Amino acid sequence: MSFKSFQFIFPHYRRMERWFGGIAQWWLPKQPELHEIRLTTPRLTAPVTLVQLSDLHCAAWTREDYIKATVGLCLDIQPDLMVWTGDFFHSARKQIARVMPLFSPLHQAIPTFGVLGNHDFDDVLDELLPLLTGCGITFLRGEQRLLTCNGQPVWLGGIDDFFICKRDVPAAYFEQDRAVFRLLLSHQPDVVFRLPEDAVDLMLSGHLHGGQLNFPLVGPLYLPSPRGREFLDGRLTRHRGVPVHVNVGLGYTLMPLRINCPPAISVIRLEPDVAGANRHNVDSR
Repeated sequence: MSFKSFQFIFPHYRRMERWFGGIAQWWLPKQPELHEIRLTTPRLTAPVTLVQLSDLHCAAWTREDYIKATVGLCLDIQPDLMVWTGDFFHSARKQIARVMPLFSPLHQAIPTFGVLGNHDFDDVLDELLPLLTGCGITFLRGEQRLLTCNGQPVWLGGIDDFFICKRDVPAAYFEQDRAVFRLLLSHQPDVVFRLPEDAVDLMLSGHLHGGQLNFPLVGPLYLPSPRGREFLDGRLTRHRGVPVHVNVGLGYTLMPLRINCPPAISVIRLEPDVAGANRHNVDSR
């Protein structure tokens, strides 16, 4: 549910958010967890480390000490590349202006790319985007870049939120040299079902928050995706021959509460296939 629709139902939501912001410090975690993912690929000859952040939803309850702890954890990892998979906006642009500059030391130290999520389109993009790019994030909006990560060529592509913009991944992305590792960023994981078979070597997404409210036996109360349960285990899953990882997110939608789904940073370690295998091997920890 977007902020616009929720605000229609609860017209005083921003006041409730400020109230939550004052008391949530008593139960919110001091820092996110680290989820480590490993992918072996024949398209690399040296290891490459990625860090993925997603779904921060800058809100009144987003604490500066939590952000500084997140930045510290990411810097300690010393990744070759940082990526964001959308949903920075929650209910007010002023929260992004308060929170996102705290990430500047991280983005200045490590090349950082990102895509937009559905909540980001709740705001005026012409005013929102300068706040995000100003802290060092380069956005891919149906674009692709050839990067060098630890001496290795990597094609990086990204698209705006599909269910808002209704634009598929440009066909030109799949025409790139298949000897080069191809990474795709999409806020919505369901985009994988619209890709050709074996279209990319890895897709990174967010959106689902890992369910956010997960109850024993029942599972998540709500998922913003008809096939969301296929991506919930927090590891690499394979769909149409494409390995997909869905980050559980750093923030919260609508209320600052998670059950059996703590916020997390994803650390993706791409490792060369020294045996020269013709297929990917996946492992998650």
